[in-house]
Amino acid sequence: MIAVGVIIGFIIYSGMKAPTTIFENNKMEISSAGYNIEFQYSDILKIDTIHSLPEILSRTNGFGASPLFKGHFKMEGIENALLFVDIEKPPFIYIKLKEQSVFINFNDSNETIALFYQIKLKVSGLKSSSQ
Repeated sequence: MIAVGVIIGFIIYSGMKAPTTIFENNKMEISSAGYNIEFQYSDILKIDTIHSLPEILSRTNGFGASPLFKGHFKMEGIENALLFVDIEKPPFIYIKLKEQSVFINFNDSNETIALFYQIKLKVSGLKSSSQ
């Protein structure tokens, strides 16, 4: 019984932690609560900041304890979304990839905006170096 409580406590604790981002030369990784994604900057079709999320319709494999949502979800107009968000702390970064969409934010909106510009700089650096 104690082991179950420890496991549940760990899941809740890890779900509450902010996402971690790792930048490398041509790719980045986002992870939190046991969910992660690694993608090439060249795979980003669109990146933007938004102030409200599409409606979350269902959890396909994720942690959803409102206001925190981490993992895989189906959203209004988006079949395959990977969320690393606190829905009460806009803005959100929206990253559209070939196979799925990723949403991420932090408790501090300045940190979210800084991450957006950091990713945007990597993507625009790729485009300018290929011209």
